[in-house]
Amino acid sequence: MKRFALFRALLSAPIIATIVLMAFSAAPTFTAQACLPCNCTDIRSHNCFGPYHLYTPTRGESCEIDLWLFEGDRGRRYVRVTNSELAKLPANPEQNMLVKERGVIALYKLTTGEYQVNVGPDAEGKIYVVNFDGCPAENVRETNFQVARPGE
Repeated sequence: MKRFALFRALLSAPIIATIVLMAFSAAPTFTAQACLPCNCTDIRSHNCFGPYHLYTPTRGESCEIDLWLFEGDRGRRYVRVTNSELAKLPANPEQNMLVKERGVIALYKLTTGEYQVNVGPDAEGKIYVVNFDGCPAENVRETNFQVARPGE
C-alpha cells in the first residue's frame, strides 16, 4: 500500500508542475490598452457604442456638436455644428427637424428640445441612436435597432 502512495505522489508532482508551467506560459506577456470611447482617459466621447464618436467641445461660453466616423482606429470628422448654428435652432421645434446629415450620420433637433444622432444602417442593418440634452451634452442615452440589411 505504501508503494502505491509513493508512486501516486511521484506521479502527481510532475503533473502538477506541468499544469503550473502551462498556466504561466499561457498568461499574456503584455497589457492590452483598450477602452470604450466613453470611458477612455485621453479623449472621451459621449457615446460608448457604434462606429462613430459624439463630442461637444466647449471653449468659454461656446459649444459645438462634433461627430466623427471611425473605421478601425482611424476617424475623421463627419458632421460639425458650430455654436452660431446651434444658436439659430428653435428651443423646441414644432416638429422634429433635421439639423445636418452626411452619409450615414444624421443629427436631429426633436420637439422635446433634445438632440438625436442616427448612424447607419451598417452592413448588418443596425442603426445606432444617441439622444442627449443641450450642449455640452447631458443625460446621454444610447440605443440601437435592426432594419433590413442594405440591398435586401
